[in-house]
Amino acid sequence: MATTQPTPTPAPTSPTQPAAPAPAVAQSAADTVTAGAYPGAFGLFKPSSQAIRLELANFAILWGILIAISIVLGLLTGNYQTTMTSDSLDWSYSSTKLIGQLVNFVVNLLIGPMIAFMLLQAVRGVKESVGSAFSYALKNLLRFFVANLLVVLAVIAGLILLIIPGLYIGLRLSLASYVLVDRPELSGMDAVKESWKLTRGNVGKVLGIYGAYLVMLLPIITIIGILVTVVLVILYSAAIPLLYVWIAKNSSQQMPPTTPAAPNPAAPTAPTAA
Repeated sequence: MATTQPTPTPAPTSPTQPAAPAPAVAQSAADTVTAGAYPGAFGLFKPSSQAIRLELANFAILWGILIAISIVLGLLTGNYQTTMTSDSLDWSYSSTKLIGQLVNFVVNLLIGPMIAFMLLQAVRGVKESVGSAFSYALKNLLRFFVANLLVVLAVIAGLILLIIPGLYIGLRLSLASYVLVDRPELSGMDAVKESWKLTRGNVGKVLGIYGAYLVMLLPIITIIGILVTVVLVILYSAAIPLLYVWIAKNSSQQMPPTTPAAPNPAAPTAPTAA
């Protein structure tokens, strides 16, 4: 008599666990500013401080280098100036001062593009290293030199014309460095032209940011206020690149769409005679 094998009971299955939600991606400072209407000069403080905190350590290194070099060069030239009084040492002092100015110029020529690069990346939520910023500055040194030279010459020419035109020109060309970072295909001259184009109708916004800087300088009249002012100014350092991002996005949205040209209808061909 055949025996039937008992049917094995399936092992109990554990209930499926729902998939863990993906971690929320922090919104960048640029996303915050460009999400709606322009927040105003003081409204840029919070997103600017967010971007600065992202790169605070690297910014501290760059600013520390600038301050240290300025102090060292100042001490060197100052010591020569106070101790050397004989005519035989005038040339030595002049040459030392000239060398110091050249060193300061080269350092600023390098660190300027590095700061602009890191600021624009920081407002977009991208953290860069000092090494990558230095590499960027070396590759784009000529573009920044040409742009900065054109800006300085234009501002000086405007200042000669009763000061006000020079201030106006400076406001119109204040975005040139960030145009260079954002548009690597543009030359230094083209970046200056693009800054002039982008600030058309936005001079008041640029002026408002510098006005906010002046308000932040008010506490400097007290000893404690000096520290407050330094902190506020540092945290507000990304305001201009944030304004650039906002203007660039809105100017691209206002561009009229290009409509394709209607195809030319084929001319009717005359019937051929049989």
